[in-house]
Amino acid sequence: MFYKPKNLVPIKIPSNQNDVAPTMFFIDLIRSDQFQNPIIPVPSRIDKVTNGEYTAIVLPTNTPQVLKDDSIYFIDLYRFYKLGIRTLVVYSTKKYREICYKPLNPVTVSKWWSISRKYDCNIPTYREDLDFMLVTYIKAYIDFLNTGDCIGSLISYADKIISLCADRIKQNRIIYQMGNKIVQNRMYTERKDGMKIPQVWQIDRMDLKKNRIRKKAFVPLMVYDDLLECFLSNKAELERGELDAIPFSVLTQIKVLGNQPKTINENLNEIHLSNSKFDNILVEG
Repeated sequence: MFYKPKNLVPIKIPSNQNDVAPTMFFIDLIRSDQFQNPIIPVPSRIDKVTNGEYTAIVLPTNTPQVLKDDSIYFIDLYRFYKLGIRTLVVYSTKKYREICYKPLNPVTVSKWWSISRKYDCNIPTYREDLDFMLVTYIKAYIDFLNTGDCIGSLISYADKIISLCADRIKQNRIIYQMGNKIVQNRMYTERKDGMKIPQVWQIDRMDLKKNRIRKKAFVPLMVYDDLLECFLSNKAELERGELDAIPFSVLTQIKVLGNQPKTINENLNEIHLSNSKFDNILVEG
């Protein structure tokens, strides 16, 4: 590691406490040295983790599942979020050490997780799109089982997510909750030269236990910009055959992706962050 004078080393990673930082987890397509498993966050808001500030973690509206013939194919949400949140914590810890030249205090990470479980922001557009993304991945897996073409199925999955993001950006509309109302606003304004200027909107941050509300801010376009960039890049690299694709077997081995006979009378688990312990989620610097 190169020496860096003390006066050039930041004390912390800058963060805006008023920003709720909506974060969506998704299943990536390409192996990466940056992340330890294929469940990764978008955007990667390390500023919130390293400052112990609230992150609005997007949850789906339902357990993602697809009925095919005599089986139900599903994503285990508990394992999905445990791995995804662990990825965000490990990545944040690594980047904090690189930027600030010191280990991240586990107490700060614990504070971040405690506050992120305690509050909620309702953004139906994000939840609806997360439903679509996870169900689309399950359908890609079923397609792979039928055809044996892993790369083709992953490219088809990427195409659908690219279309989703492009359509959302073109529609320029986000739906979220303020008080007892569901409101709709633009994600950006567009200049004459075509440049998109992201809009910043107020949103209610709700205390799930005390039933209290505080107004915070969010930038809705950020999620779709980052998702679109990620999937366009991954699709191009899959088509060139230059990178190591993440096979569906990785998701089945870690039990995120599974199936069961439809005759089994067993409810698939839902996820509630306020009740999720997630043992060993915290990392030491």
